[in-house]
Amino acid sequence: MRQIFRLEMKRVFSSKEFWLVLGVGLLFILAHLFGKEGILADSEFNRSIEGVNGIEPHSVWYSWLGLSPGTENYLYFSLAPLLAAIPYAASGWKDIKSGYQKQMVMRVPRKTYFLAKYAAVFLSGGIVITVPLLLDFLLCHCFLPAYRPLAAYGLSIVTDAVGSELFYTHPYLYVFLFLFFIDFLFGGAYACLGLSATYLLENSVLIQFFPYIVQTILVFLCDLCPFPVWPFLVNKMNPYQPYAESVGAEHYLIHLLLFIGVSFAVYLRRGKYREIYR
Repeated sequence: MRQIFRLEMKRVFSSKEFWLVLGVGLLFILAHLFGKEGILADSEFNRSIEGVNGIEPHSVWYSWLGLSPGTENYLYFSLAPLLAAIPYAASGWKDIKSGYQKQMVMRVPRKTYFLAKYAAVFLSGGIVITVPLLLDFLLCHCFLPAYRPLAAYGLSIVTDAVGSELFYTHPYLYVFLFLFFIDFLFGGAYACLGLSATYLLENSVLIQFFPYIVQTILVFLCDLCPFPVWPFLVNKMNPYQPYAESVGAEHYLIHLLLFIGVSFAVYLRRGKYREIYR
């Protein structure tokens, strides 16, 4: 299992799609820092917060990509299901078409191959979503101070958001937990959701778009539903939590377990019992 997983991770880091998505993440960072509306485009940006008191400097907490309610923030988290799936979600389908899967299951137990594949896809999705956010957060520290956020400013997450008390008392811990226990896990869950479509779709591009399509359909159905349902919000991965009033901690857990459980069951069950010759 360890050797197969190591091989799969080596394939992840050597794939062009993996580095392409990280490059897209870098473009988001550059746009956020140096774009027309970037935090460094305005020479007055680091001097005062407009509308507060004219004295307090801008802080990292109000300005990094994850907590900056701008265009880059919205686009990044809206495209997160697609970005997470591009690097490696279609690898299972490609392995079947190239004959690689047939060669592997002749050498190792089929379950071992599928588990290693699932784990590698999960990690690939988590990495490509989390790394750009973490890099942007660190780069913002090079230009901005990190004063403790105050709820009275009203410039960051709303006070009734999940973990808001932690944010206003231990903001670094809040960011760490959100990046690695929400963004990373949901990035991996979206990637594995794409992997689960390996035996449902006959096109690698459709497999990569599958998580984004599923997420869009879920949001649409929730909007049409006449009675309250769990909201499948696109930007639930957003540390800014723009829809905090309708999302609780249990929503994150149920949504995550649902995606991981469904993708795990579909991929491993169909992969285990379906004939690999297609």
